Amino acid sequence: MKVVQAVADEAKGIAACVAGMLGVHRGSDLFHGLHELGPVLGALHSKLAEAEVAAKATREAQRAARGTPQASAARATHTEHRQSVRRLRHRIETATECIRGLSRAFHPVDLATGERVEALAVRRKLEQLLARMLYAAQESDVRPKVLERISKVLRLVPTWTASLTWWERFEAAQREALGLPATLTAVVRDLVIPWAYLTHRRTVASHAAERSALGAVLTTVTTKLAA
Repeated sequence: MKVVQAVADEAKGIAACVAGMLGVHRGSDLFHGLHELGPVLGALHSKLAEAEVAAKATREAQRAARGTPQASAARATHTEHRQSVRRLRHRIETATECIRGLSRAFHPVDLATGERVEALAVRRKLEQLLARMLYAAQESDVRPKVLERISKVLRLVPTWTASLTWWERFEAAQREALGLPATLTAVVRDLVIPWAYLTHRRTVASHAAERSALGAVLTTVTTKLAA
């Protein structure tokens, strides 16, 4: 067995082992990055719970103020708190979509189209998703320690990009070693490799909906390949 890459977390001991003992590329795993973002969602949900309690209290105050000079002010206060609840729910949806988007984006093949994706394009996508999540957290006035978790994950993006760049070079070297004609090389690069990658992803997919979606993309790639 020849080790060509080792995927691990950011532990310095593991990094030294991979680089020094094995002398291969160390890929930074996605799991620990996503794990860092869990408390961000938790903080947003806590903010939402507080806002819902406040909205309930202002609703009761509004009812109590009916028919009094304070009715208009109580109604305005309750409306403001209801809007705060809606904003927080929207930000939670945004943060959740961003976390899922990170998993979908971190691939050398677009899982939605079956086309090859350049490492730098993936990097831009990852940074955009994390920037959206950071903005949602900042607008929700979460603690600085929570914001630092997003910043920590942002610092992982170059390492993730390096793994995709390594994969591109490794795959290109394997293709060149085959000595295929240029036209056939293009078919292997743009269709055979994506087909194989999508097939693997469908095999390891844990949800039926995901397998079905990948199957539809695979059908498109297979049709192009057959042609």
